[in-house]
Amino acid sequence: DGYQIAATRFYAEGPLHGHLIMAGATGVRQEFYRRFAEFASRRGFTTLTLDYRGIGRSKPASLKGFTMNFTDWATLDLAAGVDAMADDTVPLFMAGHSFGGHALGLLPNHHRIRGCYVFATGSGWHGWMPTLESLRVRLMWNLVLPLVTRWKGYSPWAMLGMGEDLPLGVYEQWRHWCTFKHYFFDDPAVPHMAEIFAQVKTPIVAANALDDLWAL
Repeated sequence: DGYQIAATRFYAEGPLHGHLIMAGATGVRQEFYRRFAEFASRRGFTTLTLDYRGIGRSKPASLKGFTMNFTDWATLDLAAGVDAMADDTVPLFMAGHSFGGHALGLLPNHHRIRGCYVFATGSGWHGWMPTLESLRVRLMWNLVLPLVTRWKGYSPWAMLGMGEDLPLGVYEQWRHWCTFKHYFFDDPAVPHMAEIFAQVKTPIVAANALDDLWAL
């Protein structure tokens, strides 16, 4: 859509086995995935990392008044990355971390991806979490974040030590979806979600860490 996205391409060393795109988590800069991308490139995969709009090097001068929504990261930014990396001569794979796993189902060009590995992709609903974490999360969503977000005009996650600052549209949509047991699949405002995800035929390997309190 004309918005400029910052990305880094790590070229394969030795024989080329395929291309790989790293779909990052909410509020995580692409630098976090640098060592993974270097590891993949040493094993013959040209790998792309990117910053979604509003994050890292894709951030505007100010997030205050920056208009977008959560799904733009998949339908626009990540989709552009997929188009940039797709090559008919070698397969394209995707690794998705947290939101990056959800993003596969939102991609308009998911058919270009041969296989996907997702990690720590959960619903974010407090009811799935241990009691103490559930209380902490509800306090954050219902008291702390509404106050500081109203004050700043965006969600200042960096100030809270929780990652990159988030554009207002991302914060509002994410907070809303986390109120539902099955995340956006339960949101009556987007009843088409299940139908969109059902169209994905990409083979998926999904993994999680047993000590992840958010994505059990």
